[in-house]
Amino acid sequence: MKNNILSGFLSWSLICPYNDRLSPEENNISLAELTHDVRKDGYLKFEAHWLKGTEPSIERFLIINNLSLKEALRLGEKY
Repeated sequence: MKNNILSGFLSWSLICPYNDRLSPEENNISLAELTHDVRKDGYLKFEAHWLKGTEPSIERFLIINNLSLKEALRLGEKY
């Protein structure tokens, strides 16, 4: 079996703090706050690119190592 990027993670949660109603600056602040909240857990940072109609769009998110379901839900509600 090939090694994959999550091979060291026993379990993981994907949390995206981006919101269409916020400005890019506000979304970057949310990402920084989420990153700070999970710094002890270990995480991988990703960036997705796509077209929203004809406009390019970028969304950044974290895959966080070994969060409990309760903590993942709490962070999902917060962000």
